Amino acid sequence: MHKILAKTLFVGQNIQYMPECHSTNDIAAAIAKTRGSWEGTVVVTDHQTKGRGQRGNNWQSAKGQNLTFSVILNPGTLRATDHFHLHYVASVAVFNTLKAYLKDVKIKWPNDILIKEKKICGILIENSISKGHIENSIMGIGLNVNQDIFDHERATSLKDLTGMIYSREEILALLCEQLEAAYLILRSGNLATLKAQYNRNLFRRNQPAMYEAHGEVFSGSIEGVDQHGRLIIERAGALHYYDFKEISFVY
Repeated sequence: MHKILAKTLFVGQNIQYMPECHSTNDIAAAIAKTRGSWEGTVVVTDHQTKGRGQRGNNWQSAKGQNLTFSVILNPGTLRATDHFHLHYVASVAVFNTLKAYLKDVKIKWPNDILIKEKKICGILIENSISKGHIENSIMGIGLNVNQDIFDHERATSLKDLTGMIYSREEILALLCEQLEAAYLILRSGNLATLKAQYNRNLFRRNQPAMYEAHGEVFSGSIEGVDQHGRLIIERAGALHYYDFKEISFVY
């Protein structure tokens, strides 16, 4: 994992590999604070002892079997209020990577990746803000590759789904290529392309399903995500908008 053959301009051209660390996001954040840090630097480890997930959850991953890494980006012109644009970048990049291996890939709002309703990838984005803009962004990605025993029944991996062993280096290289491609689309001002792909592949989009919000369980249908990253759900003939942590999916 010391070096990968990513066909990129900058993402993955500088690899910081460590056999074990507490959190790749924390290591990447420290690197990002150093003067002249390289955009696109990837911090990758075989074993993360204190990995974090969304909603304050721990991210657990078997040692040496999966991909656990963080990428440093410096979107200095991106306003802090537009932070969800980076969720489009990360989610679309992972989605496109996995589509090269499997079908039935879906994006679960805000940025989990599912296959057959099971979670295969989690994404945690942490931003540093300066003067109303995102000075640097740390994209932490945990992708289940060769692990086939899980504590949670709704977790899965490439090996779990196909029975095959995969090269983590090969997948990381492809992920770096897809991340750079999606990021450059964002930097070019073509947000609509990323947003359309994100919305088009949302888990449960245009399908009646159960949700819980504000202590109420209800049936609704996901319509997409608005300009602020809020989930749009149609229920009882009206559109309702939910911020992160305001709503949960009921199975």
